[in-house]
Amino acid sequence: MKSTENILYILGAGFSAPVGLPVMSNFIFKAKDLFAREPEKFAYFREIFKEMDRMSKAKSFIEYDLLNIEDVLSVLEMKSTVYGAGSKRMSKMFRQFVADVITAHTRPIEICNDGHWIWQVFGANAPLPQYGMFLANILKMQLLVEEQSNRSRFLEIRKSDRLVRNYSVITFNYDMILENALTHLLLTSWNRPSFKIDRALDKGQTLFHDPLTLHYAKLHGSCDDPETIITPTWNKIRFDSHNKAWRMAFEMIKSANFIRFIGYSLPDTDNYFKYLLISALNESYNLKGIDIICLDLDGSVKNRYDRILKFREKRFVSFDIAAYLRKLSGGIPEEPYGTAMAHHMSNLERVHDSFMEKPGED
Repeated sequence: MKSTENILYILGAGFSAPVGLPVMSNFIFKAKDLFAREPEKFAYFREIFKEMDRMSKAKSFIEYDLLNIEDVLSVLEMKSTVYGAGSKRMSKMFRQFVADVITAHTRPIEICNDGHWIWQVFGANAPLPQYGMFLANILKMQLLVEEQSNRSRFLEIRKSDRLVRNYSVITFNYDMILENALTHLLLTSWNRPSFKIDRALDKGQTLFHDPLTLHYAKLHGSCDDPETIITPTWNKIRFDSHNKAWRMAFEMIKSANFIRFIGYSLPDTDNYFKYLLISALNESYNLKGIDIICLDLDGSVKNRYDRILKFREKRFVSFDIAAYLRKLSGGIPEEPYGTAMAHHMSNLERVHDSFMEKPGED
């Protein structure tokens, strides 16, 4: 009997970039545009911007980027650690600021009940459907759709029995793209299956104990819980919730047979993750391959991976993540199921291997 393979996806900012969410370099500009549109709703932004103006004084003595949200949050974190109460208030406000800006730029999934079944199940506003397909693949879903002459009717979601792989995900992103995709899928189906996302691993828990659960470690926190938001550069695992997420990530890396970095540039500022990677790989017992897909215009990303990851079975592709996600919508396996069609969301491995070999081909 073939053994189950554990495949770990590690997602960076490039994974979410096709959706148009703010990234670190343009975050402040997006926030100011949002404040200009809705000044009453986001009135507290004014205090944030004033604090940033006060922080500019140090630029006379040292180089740092006030337009980069990571630098700003790191400075506030240091100040709140040293001085406490008053600075902690600003640090807390800034976390809320990060969460509000990302949430405001997160588009809802819009369904279309007429036309192709994919539009009804995953939404019609590209590129969000591709994220839903990615989620459905890693949760190994089977979708039952009744296809009639002029429209399709989504019936239910089941667990596909075709795959013998376990998927897990680590992300550095604050956004809720995958959580929103799952919520939409469950609300759209009539049978309301028990698929879920688990973002923490308690002591004594093991990975893959529930076939309907995706283990999803959000190492920098999440915008639905602003208190958990942290920077890549400072004081990473202060909170118990972070300990649980990082514990989960450690177990994911340790047990992975294949690791796939998607849209993650392995920045020098993220030393904490490098140490996590080293400590977990020290206990790895059967790692077979590492794949990296990340747009790399000047070769610096590949150089960082080559410097840090000496694993021989490593492949690197510099390409747009949107192209990787788009390929998931083609060639979905299907078979008759009574009066319906059963669509097996099981083409991720074929798509991934094809993309690694020929990334520019559809």
